[in-house]
Amino acid sequence: MSRVSVRNIFAVVVVVGCAASALRLAAQTTPVAQSAPAAQGSPKPASIADLTPLQQDDRLFKAPPVIEINADGTGAITVETMVAAPGIRAYIGTLNPHTRLDTPFFPTAVREDLKGASATAHRVPMSVRSLDGWLPPATDGSPREGEAYVRLEAYDPRTAAARYFETRMHYAVTNGRYERRTTVLLGPSVDLVTTSTAVISWNTDRPAFGRVELWTADGKTKVGDFSGAAGPSLTHVVSVTGLKAGTAYRYRALVTDQADGPVVCTGRFYTFRAEPPRATPFAFMFLSDGRPGTGGGFINFNGVNAEVAPRLIADGYRRGGAFALYGGDLTSGYTSSVEHFGMMLDTWKHVNDPVGHEMPIYEGFGNHESLHAFYRDASGSRYSTDRTGDVSSEGEFARRFVNPENGPDAEVINGVTGPSYKGTVYSFDYGNTHVVMLNTGYWFTIGGPAADRSLALKLLGGNRGGYIMKNQMAWLERDLAAARKRGVVHIFVAGHDPLLPVGGHVSDAMWWNGLNDASLPSGDVVAMRDRFVAILDRYRVTALLVGHEHLYARVVADKSVVPGLTRPIVQFVSGGAGAPFYAQDESVPWARAIKKFAASNHYVLFKVNGPVVEFEAIDLDGRVIDKGVLR
Repeated sequence: MSRVSVRNIFAVVVVVGCAASALRLAAQTTPVAQSAPAAQGSPKPASIADLTPLQQDDRLFKAPPVIEINADGTGAITVETMVAAPGIRAYIGTLNPHTRLDTPFFPTAVREDLKGASATAHRVPMSVRSLDGWLPPATDGSPREGEAYVRLEAYDPRTAAARYFETRMHYAVTNGRYERRTTVLLGPSVDLVTTSTAVISWNTDRPAFGRVELWTADGKTKVGDFSGAAGPSLTHVVSVTGLKAGTAYRYRALVTDQADGPVVCTGRFYTFRAEPPRATPFAFMFLSDGRPGTGGGFINFNGVNAEVAPRLIADGYRRGGAFALYGGDLTSGYTSSVEHFGMMLDTWKHVNDPVGHEMPIYEGFGNHESLHAFYRDASGSRYSTDRTGDVSSEGEFARRFVNPENGPDAEVINGVTGPSYKGTVYSFDYGNTHVVMLNTGYWFTIGGPAADRSLALKLLGGNRGGYIMKNQMAWLERDLAAARKRGVVHIFVAGHDPLLPVGGHVSDAMWWNGLNDASLPSGDVVAMRDRFVAILDRYRVTALLVGHEHLYARVVADKSVVPGLTRPIVQFVSGGAGAPFYAQDESVPWARAIKKFAASNHYVLFKVNGPVVEFEAIDLDGRVIDKGVLR
């Protein structure tokens, strides 16, 4: 399983467009040492030696803040900003004990007083004493323990916008004395739920021992204790075994605070349900593209749309979703900073924790999950490519999410081994259904002059966005063949790039305006698409679930649209988790195959009942914008 990160959470507003616009924006906002651009008519670069490396990193908060707490409950938050910023406002709150899902509220606000000046070193006063009335009561003379949520709001003069940071702090009160305790910064999350097992993971701010208590759903009987790592750790991944199919359980993640020896921090109880027996009906949800929209505030919250995606996931959970598939573009991405990339991914985990505590979320990899190397040529054209090795987009992604690890071997191009597919390409069975998650943004390279969109690939290597390379393609066929041999009833293949784009990404995805030139790097796009379609057709895939385009569309394509099909293919484009909307492109060759289109924040709920699958596309207001039956 992929391991969860050990980084603290940042929440910083980032406004970045999709692939091409991200490069244009970086050119405007990135502080880099640059020579004057060459005059128009500069020759095209012939090799990477003709490119100038750039740094793309527009963080405001330079490093995780330090939260101090004194014995009397007062304290301070210290943080450093990348550029001089005015005084920061801090909101101090805790979790509302009366809500079903974790919901922080903030009864106290304080402001840093810089007396009108700007600075890079900031110190904001705080106190947790106002939260005393919300702490759970102590038992047997033990300390009263609780969570303090801290949200920082700062003004970034570079963008004339507010940026945010949010984290939490665990603390205890003993005989009127306050002290900070080991804090769970991310999680606990439940993942990889089967009929008999599950994985619980979380991150702490300092090394600690971790374990999971499992209880019956009514909380009356303790089922067992499950330990994590043998020694103190920042990352905790605990396997829970012995579950009964379809049974609901309560659990809590506990950490032993090293400062107090045997004292164990109180953990909140959460509920999850084991996978039901094969014949039992169940539901799951699909959504994608929760990177920032426009409008400020939580719509742009450290590269994440913290306003839309968490509400959609919570709604799907309340409607009975057993798990969620998230088809990529969790964040705005497009950064050269490992720290910045990690902050964005951690923020996505943080804002979706309330549901992640209780429902597995299977994360997919999109083109905006991009920890890239950036370059510029003499004419000013910009380029970027994924890194290889452990410190790659895929590597950092896999470190933060617990997903299956049964994907293909890494690709090799001209003797260069690409990033690992670990945790970004995988499959699993649930009930009578097989689910596959593909990585259609693997090792992708973009940029260069508009007249030669393949130049970046020639100079930097890597892969074309939306192009499924040979190892992943071969793995998919083996995986689907094995699933059919096991007798699964339904197969859903999920990913990011559409097979048949309908608006906003006709010039890339799995089409590239009909590009089919094998002399170009990853240039036989149509031939690749046809190989992919043949596999979907051969193994009777129930539906293809994708995003990338910020809209809802249901496409039903037959052999008149894609030659060689023996049965129609149903493609759901569900890219409505928060990114800016796209309009429909009515010029695509398969325009008549588009059965439903809507520019709306939404997700798709699939209800599996034996041989029948019902679907509903549900918008942010709970309105059903499309529905039907798949057989």
